[in-house]
Amino acid sequence: MLGGGPGTVFAESLAAIAPVDFRDRNVLVASGSAYGFAQSNSRGTVQVSKDGGATWSKPALLPLDGLVSSSGIYSTLVRPDGRCLLFLFEVDKNNANRRPLVYASTSDGSQFHFLSYIVPKRDLWGQADGDYFGSIRFIGHRWFYPRGYLLADGTIICAVRCQRDPTGVMWSEVFKSDDGGEIWQWLSRINDYGAPVSLVVMPDGRIVAVYGYRLMPSGIRARVSKDGGKSWGRELIVHDDGGSWDLGYPNAWLAGPNEVGVLYYFNSKDDKVQANGGVRHIQRSIFSID
Repeated sequence: MLGGGPGTVFAESLAAIAPVDFRDRNVLVASGSAYGFAQSNSRGTVQVSKDGGATWSKPALLPLDGLVSSSGIYSTLVRPDGRCLLFLFEVDKNNANRRPLVYASTSDGSQFHFLSYIVPKRDLWGQADGDYFGSIRFIGHRWFYPRGYLLADGTIICAVRCQRDPTGVMWSEVFKSDDGGEIWQWLSRINDYGAPVSLVVMPDGRIVAVYGYRLMPSGIRARVSKDGGKSWGRELIVHDDGGSWDLGYPNAWLAGPNEVGVLYYFNSKDDKVQANGGVRHIQRSIFSID
């Protein structure tokens, strides 16, 4: 069973199932968190299935390698050379500052270790700085929730969430690496508002970004890049009938040659039962890209 809830027995590595060939199509990788999520005591975890998801290894705790903490959000990819990358983020001791980073597998797949930070230590522009009060969840966070994707030319891009206020003032940015995830540089800002984002690399090379939009009229929106994420086209409205800001977190996939499917949680302004918007539910949309 996936996860790391109360009573979970963690392994210290994946040695019990090594060696692992991450290029094998039957090998699946899941990265999550133990001891909480996005907290200063969180520990990233990794689990592997070698039979297409029928059975899974025990969740293994990732070594801290000098970090304060690590949290995983189920974002992984496999480089052409077979090394598996996990996209995580660190939370510092005050539970506020967050910094996306990458862990990489060892040659036999038995362990994962720190590879690189994706973003700078501090934003010189202070885009998320402010005089905040209350819950850590509702303060500004410059960069977190990294999601990595491999392009056909070997470039790795990573989308990150940025926020001043999670009820609406959020946006998504993209960083890129040309050397397998060792060195990163800022590439683009996807949108004015909307995060976190899920990307889909289309067969023709276009990239579709799908994201929750929490300003009213709230819903799900998308943009398309034709140049590897350097720039983004006009905003597409998938749904604009949300009942409140409390929606989003899409997971998108290639549904056809020019189609994108996406799952997300939602609430509808037209729901007969209203509770700060309609009843929360999981919703699916499939839309085409011209």
